[in-house]
Order: sequence, then C-alpha cells, then structure tokens
Amino acid sequence: MNYICVDCGCTNMRARLFSDDLLICETKRKAGGRNTAFTGSNAFLKQALKEVLAETVAKSGLGEGDVELVMLSGTITSNVGVYHAHHIVAPCGPAESAAGAEYVVLPEISPIPMLFIPGVKTYPSGNEKSRTEYLDAYDSMSGEECETYGITELLGLSGNFTVTLPGSYNKAFRIDGSGRIASMSTGMCGEFMTALSENTLIGLTLPHPVIRKLIPDKLIEGFDYAEAYGVSTALAKSRIVAVNAGYDIDEAGNFFAGASLRDDIMAAFREYVPGRKLVVGGSNPFRSAFEVLLRHAGVGDGDLVVITDEINEAASPTGQRAVYREYLRQKQTGV
Repeated sequence: MNYICVDCGCTNMRARLFSDDLLICETKRKAGGRNTAFTGSNAFLKQALKEVLAETVAKSGLGEGDVELVMLSGTITSNVGVYHAHHIVAPCGPAESAAGAEYVVLPEISPIPMLFIPGVKTYPSGNEKSRTEYLDAYDSMSGEECETYGITELLGLSGNFTVTLPGSYNKAFRIDGSGRIASMSTGMCGEFMTALSENTLIGLTLPHPVIRKLIPDKLIEGFDYAEAYGVSTALAKSRIVAVNAGYDIDEAGNFFAGASLRDDIMAAFREYVPGRKLVVGGSNPFRSAFEVLLRHAGVGDGDLVVITDEINEAASPTGQRAVYREYLRQKQTGV
C-alpha cells in the first residue's frame, strides 16, 4: 500500500510518502494552524496542503492514482485547519480516534482520499472542588494523540504513564491503565519563547535560536530564579545577567529558556506519578532541556524515559497507522 502521512501543527506541515512501512520521500512547508489564526482564513493552509501533496507524489515517481490514502493529524484537522474532524472526548485511544476519523475526498486539493484524524479534548467531570479546577479540566490537543500512540507502540508501553511533548506548544498528559489519554495540560512553550525573543527588548541579548547549545547549569539557574521570583521577573533578569553580570549570549539564552519553561516543566511534573514512567518526546533542543529540568524538578532517574531522534521521527506516522488499522477493523466488523 502506498500512502501519505501528513502531520501539521501550529507552525509546520510535513508530508511523508510510504510504501507499506518503507519511507520513500517527504516534503515540508512552513505552514500551520497559526496562519489561519493570523489571517482568519484557511486558504493559505489549503494551498500549502495542495502543493505539499503534489510535490510529494512527484518526488516519489508515482502517480496520484498509485497512492491510496492520505492520513492527516494535527491542527490541520481542527477548526483552524483544512477540514474539521471534531475532537474526541477523553479517555481516548486509537479505537476512539478511529471512530471519530472522517474519510473524505477534497477534489480542490487532491483526488487522493483523505482520513482526517481528530484531536482529543477533556471536559470537567462535575466533581471539581473549585472554579479553578473546573477551568483546568477544559483542554485539547491536535496531533499529539497520534505521536503518543506511536511512542506507545514503538517503546512497547501499555498504560499508566505520563507523556510530555514540548514544541510550539507543550502537552503534558496521563495515559490510563487501558493505554488511553485520560487528562492533559497545555502550555505555550515554543510560541512563548519565540514571541518574547523576537518581539521584545530581551531579544537583543539572546542568541537565535535561543538554545544554540545546552548549558545545564544556566538552564537550571533560570528555572530556579523563576521558581523563586516568578517567570516575568526571571525573564527580565535574563537581559540583566547579559548586560551587567557577564553572561555570554548562550548563557543568557539558557537562563531565559529555563525561566520560560518553568511553568511547562511544572505542568508535566504535576501529571507525573512517582514510580511510573514519564516519557519526554518532541525534538531537540526542547527534549534535552526538558530532560535536564525534569530531573532537577525531582523526576526519578528510573522513571524518566527520553525518546530518541529515531522514535521522534517515526512516532506520528506510526500512530496514524495505528488509527487507520482500527478504522479498517471497525469498518469490517461494524464495531
């Protein structure tokens, strides 16, 4: 079977063409849900998807008729995407995602059929003890569910563990004993750091990208300062240490990153249950920064599992395939 897996988040779109499990080629675009948010229209995203699919098929040497399916996950399947497959309410695993997936043909984009895989959302249970807890219960993810299904399969995990996936946004969530996503917490992570480093005075004393090399002691110092005095004050301090305290640009960048990531690290730590695995996904440098800071926050060495670059690359399409297998099974059995 020849098929294309598309993963599109807030910032980037990536299409990979497979023949069975063999990767043939891939195409990337700087396009995502943020483009719809900025313009109020999904026209840019639709055009990007059209171009990415056509380019990927052309690279492969195949014709469009040789490709059976496009599987899509991420914000491209949300209300700021190309086609809205409505979120599934947690707890949710591949079976629930498959039940909510939508099989459509969008001829204005491609003649190849598409399977849009929905994101996952959480709602209050009614047992919340405060308004704060009530609001905290509302959350959602788009795309991270497929990453998680893939990581679970590739690492041979079953259930009762925590995952954190830093990127443009950070998702921290628990997987229940049945291997389903049960609860989650969202932080702005990369978007937060990019907005501050590129649009404020602080950026004048920071490298671009902010973490060019990891300096663990400065990363921890920024985290600890934010813990003691608050994130806002610590972010301002990241300029002061460069101007007055002799920090070089990379040391200031790590201090800034440690302060910026403080809340996302603590969100992941709150989902962590000692004695159970906490899996750190995403790509570098965030993955390595999270490893340093989560160890510093108190996650046990035996509990912390940091995925490899290879698993990070394979996670999303592996999860999409898991959903598609469930989709076919449900179609065949009527269940």
